[in-house]
Amino acid sequence: MKASVQERYEWNKFTHNARAFRDYYVRQGEIQALYLPMLAFTLAWAASLLQALLLWRRGSSAWDK
Repeated sequence: MKASVQERYEWNKFTHNARAFRDYYVRQGEIQALYLPMLAFTLAWAASLLQALLLWRRGSSAWDK
């Protein structure tokens, strides 16, 4: 790069791309922080509903004991 006097240009291009990558990575983390807990809650709720339906179909209950 020094031979063609492009060192500063290449450095600026690299730092711009590195900042853009970092910004996208941070944004991805923000999106995951918003939706991942809701997704985990929904999956846990659905699993418990499925378990309740399976127990109901078998005719057993937690109150039978």
